[in-house]
Amino acid sequence: MRGQTRLIAAVAGAVAVGAAAVALGVTLLLADIVHLRSTAGETLRTGDYLSATINVERAVIDAETGLRGYVITGEKQFLAPTRAAQAELPGAILALERTATNEDAFVTRATSLAGSARAYMNAYVPRVTRDVANDRAAAQSVPTTALGKQLVDGIRNQTAELEGLISARQAARQRSARRSANHAVTVAIVVLIVVTGLTLALSGFLGWLLVGRERARERAAFLAESGALLDRGTTGDEVLETFAKLVLERGNAYCLAEELVGPEMPVPDREIGRVASGDAATVSPDDWPAAEAAWEQARLLAQSRGVAATHTAVLKSPGGDVHVLGLAAMARHSLVARVLLARRGRGWRREDVDEIEGLGARLGLALQARALQARTESLYRRSDHVARTLQQSLLPDVIPDLPSCELAVRFAPAGEGDLVGGDFYDVFAVGEDHWAIVIGDVCGKGAHAAAVTAMARWTLRSFAGSPRPPVAVLRSLNEAMLRQGLGGRFITLAYALLSPRDGEAHVTVACAGHPPPIFVSDDGEPARLGAHGDLLGIWPEIRLEQVELRLAAGESLVLYTDGVTDQGPGTERSPEHALRELNAEPSAAALADALRAEAGRSGPVPRDDVAVVALRYLGTAPGGETRHRIEHEALA
Repeated sequence: MRGQTRLIAAVAGAVAVGAAAVALGVTLLLADIVHLRSTAGETLRTGDYLSATINVERAVIDAETGLRGYVITGEKQFLAPTRAAQAELPGAILALERTATNEDAFVTRATSLAGSARAYMNAYVPRVTRDVANDRAAAQSVPTTALGKQLVDGIRNQTAELEGLISARQAARQRSARRSANHAVTVAIVVLIVVTGLTLALSGFLGWLLVGRERARERAAFLAESGALLDRGTTGDEVLETFAKLVLERGNAYCLAEELVGPEMPVPDREIGRVASGDAATVSPDDWPAAEAAWEQARLLAQSRGVAATHTAVLKSPGGDVHVLGLAAMARHSLVARVLLARRGRGWRREDVDEIEGLGARLGLALQARALQARTESLYRRSDHVARTLQQSLLPDVIPDLPSCELAVRFAPAGEGDLVGGDFYDVFAVGEDHWAIVIGDVCGKGAHAAAVTAMARWTLRSFAGSPRPPVAVLRSLNEAMLRQGLGGRFITLAYALLSPRDGEAHVTVACAGHPPPIFVSDDGEPARLGAHGDLLGIWPEIRLEQVELRLAAGESLVLYTDGVTDQGPGTERSPEHALRELNAEPSAAALADALRAEAGRSGPVPRDDVAVVALRYLGTAPGGETRHRIEHEALA
């Protein structure tokens, strides 16, 4: 990784230098282009100046030619060129002066030429024309002709000087333009070469990066898939075997992998794994001390870093060099495995070592997960046994015989062991001829809820010396719970006091925040009782209602907890609906099974505890004998 970083930095520096060179070259090239354009503009302006100079000279020569013909012949038609020149010359002079203002070196000569041309055209030509008209013989005198020739020759000399100056200036500009053009071509070639070199270098570098990225992606995919394969192992041996198979597939000839277990992560109830795979002849017995030293170095490095680490060594052998690699796998800063890899020929590259260390990290996590799973399963088995024992202790061992009654109990706890302590039921004698039927639900689960359940159950049994009205019993339990200070835990409870006599069963029912029991007539029609009240363990003053009824032969009373109805979404059925589907004169077992089945509609394992107590009054048998039948579902 460090080498790759240095290479990237070097390439970035080279690119920066190349970019700076290209920027400088482009700047010089732009400067040459600007100079060429400026030279071209100056050349055009100089051409305009040359044209204006020639136009002034031509106008003067045309005027002189016509004037000479007029002087010699006296015919006015010869003055036509002169008249045209007189009309053309002001514009030519104006163009010459306007053009000359762009060239400081030409201003003086242009001004002089313009003055000479005006003097010739405005003074000499009118005078000669006038003289010829007055005295043609005098106008043909030598002085007049010589003066005209002298003036025209002077204008021609001035024009020649301007043309020479213009030619020299044009030649210098052309030389400068050629130099700029040559320089621009050279700069363009250099920039092209630099850009081409940078393009090739960047293409190669990007290709290298793409190949490296593809290799990194492949390694990441391999490590992700390897982690998933290692996690599938159900034992430490399976994890080690999977690891050995993976490293052998990556070009290693031999693998020795051992699981290490220390006091930080004990693994109960199983042996420590060791796997050797591949060509064991790769490492001879003489090589093992050096191989062990490689692992020892890896262990020291791993413990200092807190993560999986490796150390490589080369062993000289008559059959060729043997490359060994020691890997120390860590999990939560604890050594969990040691691995020795061996191969002949090519050793491990940095990316290979990184891959093996990543694989070692996943090996450590997988082994730790298997060890913790084994430990958790062992603890779970113990806690489940303790929980079931505790759950059994919270329920009555024996359901008493109730005269002339049929009794059925169904109980199914929710979840597993650590969820004990929620719902409970009890049936016990009160005095000589009364029986109490209790069903309740404690707030919460676990040990604290179990303690509240036990307290409530044995407190209720403590009132069994004499039959008291159910509302009085529930108020006494509420006071006892408040005295205990249960930290906000409460109980919902249904309490029924039963007394079979005179061919019928007298029942008094009170409920404290609990679903009221259901009365089932002898024809199987269910009806919920109107007993309502406040839950227990929260308020000193509570509202309680008490309902009294008499059960004739074949009539029943069903008590249940909210586990029957609170089984999640997906049904709007009520307990009465489930009971209504039974045949006439249903047995207590049929009633209890119907509500237990209703609770199981959401799945085989209840979401909440389910407790059902079904009581059916049978009446008195012929001969005065009482009939009774009891069914009790074992704890699930």
